[in-house]
Amino acid sequence: MLNQHSFEEIGDIYNLLEDIKKEYEELIDEYRWNELVYKSKFNFEPVINEVYHLYYNNTGNIFLSLVEPSQWNYEFIGSFKYKHDNKWIKIY
Repeated sequence: MLNQHSFEEIGDIYNLLEDIKKEYEELIDEYRWNELVYKSKFNFEPVINEVYHLYYNNTGNIFLSLVEPSQWNYEFIGSFKYKHDNKWIKIY
């Protein structure tokens, strides 16, 4: 028979599982953004802690640029900061 203590334990386990699920989804999201940026075209060596912008060009290819979205009309995907651990963190 379940008592109040058992229901509290079940609630704690549920909350823990939800936290793990959220963390997993964030990691997958981070991985997918990094994969997209690393597969994009860019002709420069990224500098740590600098912000770069990801776009689609006119032929649908993805490229990374220093040029901000307000400065031209390519389809903007997002802005990313390059970190010391070689990860791209989506900031916009």
